[in-house]
Amino acid sequence: MRALKLRAPSVYIALLSAVAVGAFRAPLRSRRSSSARFAGEDKRRQRLDPRFGFFGLELAWVLADAARQVARGSTRIGDLVIAGADTADLVQYQSYVLERVYWQGDDDGAVRRVDVDDLDADRPPGCERYEKYLALYSPRYHAKTGAAVVRPDEAQLIPLRREVADASVLAIPGFFWVAVCYNFIEYGKATGRM
Repeated sequence: MRALKLRAPSVYIALLSAVAVGAFRAPLRSRRSSSARFAGEDKRRQRLDPRFGFFGLELAWVLADAARQVARGSTRIGDLVIAGADTADLVQYQSYVLERVYWQGDDDGAVRRVDVDDLDADRPPGCERYEKYLALYSPRYHAKTGAAVVRPDEAQLIPLRREVADASVLAIPGFFWVAVCYNFIEYGKATGRM
């Protein structure tokens, strides 16, 4: 019976993480015009994003998102990023959904935007004088105003995969000491000292 109690939480966590990885897959977006891309923007935002709002389960969704980013080795549209600087529209060290990455420039007197699917994508051909812009969204800060549009140097984005990797330097030794404490408690219970 004791073994069953110990395995149940681990099975629950494994199932939860499998569901988290499989359930939230951002669709690849085609290279449509910006007006067509954002035509259904309000409908998408009305859906509940599980990474923002399920108290207690947010961590599982965020870690699943970080695992997807690590597995791909890149940050794509729909992934979480962390703002490294305060701006008028962004709060430092808060997470945002990367909604759009595009290069914008002047093409014969008209503003032209060329969308890319990856944060680290190279400059598209014909966009040598263009600047890169990002649309970042958080339901906590942009529910009424819409996505914040910033340049990468303004936001100083930190990909979620790098943030989790930096945090694991502290988490792995912490897990070790939790396991040691747990074993001491179990030893005390088994020998009747606790």
